[in-house]
Amino acid sequence: MNHGGGLEASASRAVGRRQLIAGAGVAVMAAGLAACDSGGDERSEVTSSAGPDTSGAPATASPPSTTASAVTTASAPESSAPAGGASAEDEVKAIALFATPLQNQFAAWAFEYVAEGADVGEIEAIANDVASDDDAAYYDAWYEHATRHRAKAEEAEAQGKSRTALYHHLRAAVYASVSYKLLFGAPVDPRLATAFETQTTSFDRAMALIDPPAERLDVTLDGNQLVVYFLRAKDTAPGEPRPTIVMVNGYDASVSDMYLAMGLQALPRGYHVVLVDGPGQGALLVQDGVPMIAEWERVIGPVVDALVGRPDVDPARIVLQGWSLGGQLSLRGAAGEPRIAAVVSDPPAWSLYEQLEPAFVAFGLSPEAIARLPEISDEDLAKMEAGVNANQRFYWIFVQRGLWVNGATDLRDWLQKIAPFTLEGVSDGIECPVLGTFADRDPLAAGAQATLDRLNAPTTLLPFSAAEGAGGHQETLNRALAETLILDWLDETLA
Repeated sequence: MNHGGGLEASASRAVGRRQLIAGAGVAVMAAGLAACDSGGDERSEVTSSAGPDTSGAPATASPPSTTASAVTTASAPESSAPAGGASAEDEVKAIALFATPLQNQFAAWAFEYVAEGADVGEIEAIANDVASDDDAAYYDAWYEHATRHRAKAEEAEAQGKSRTALYHHLRAAVYASVSYKLLFGAPVDPRLATAFETQTTSFDRAMALIDPPAERLDVTLDGNQLVVYFLRAKDTAPGEPRPTIVMVNGYDASVSDMYLAMGLQALPRGYHVVLVDGPGQGALLVQDGVPMIAEWERVIGPVVDALVGRPDVDPARIVLQGWSLGGQLSLRGAAGEPRIAAVVSDPPAWSLYEQLEPAFVAFGLSPEAIARLPEISDEDLAKMEAGVNANQRFYWIFVQRGLWVNGATDLRDWLQKIAPFTLEGVSDGIECPVLGTFADRDPLAAGAQATLDRLNAPTTLLPFSAAEGAGGHQETLNRALAETLILDWLDETLA
């Protein structure tokens, strides 16, 4: 990716003004992730198409020169809909403010946090501050807004305006986070490191400003300090035992995302919230270079150890809630940790291989070749490499993110590294109730019911639809509805 294309060029850029169309509604933006997407924290597509980018343009190709339309309509490819989901004929309206599918995909993170962590008008303003259609200009615009909020937050803190400082710190964290997603990869891009530092330090300041302030828990794994925040439920006295939700990330989110998407709703409903970034996530990945592990029970065990001795935690009501790949990781955590009272898996997946099967098919691998994975022939590996290198989204998912997060050297090594991400051989350890979600435009949720059916534990499937604005991956653009119903289930299950 090229540097340059800063904000100073915005006045003379060729692209037209980008804006939302009144009445379009944020809830209709997400058309669902491409069927080829892996089990990570990719947000729902905010582009003119509901399915994968099949243009075949190489990852280094220049983005389209045409302006991204405000609201577009496209037919969803049949492969993008899971069983029981949208049909190929369904038209999906989507708001696309940025130039490429990936840029719009990551912009959806900010839309997800509208109200507490972002504002629709400012997202529109950021789109118009992008000086050109390349990814460097995208970074510049988002990060510029992050630094503005950071400066305003520090000014407000100096003036004793804690609520104003909280407002600005949360936006600094969100906009900084969106800015660097396209820069994923090893070695770590200095711009990513800078933006990540802004994100994490602003979020840490925000956690000190909420009421009551969050606590940092001392939890280590293999000599590495995990990032663990404990947030006390609203309107509870210190030491009052309450049910506690341990929130689990996936491939590319961090603790600030879970706070805004999940924690904010759980706290006023009487739940303590624990935000955890483990190996391959957040600071452990970016700053310490620690890759992700499949054995999430090794992460959850020390976290539960830190909770059960607290007088304000009800040890019989500790819950795991994971989203995206965290849905699978939370099930792994419960399989090896009997102190877990319930699991929310959003969505449940038996293995990464099963979730990725549509991508392997798209690359031209036969069913027999897929069944042999992680072993792969040179011929099939060449097919996979060609497919990955021909498409920017594929390249980001499998190379920029996949190799980096999983600590792999190449695609063959990556296939080996993701093989342990499965419930095979450990699922019998899950004995507590499990809630699985199914969003009807999320191909990654296609196996949700089948996964629940393979568990011996009591299970419930909670469906969401595009008609509710919640049909995308992990119900991105209607988290309020998702969390409302998830918390209802937890209230009933833990009663």
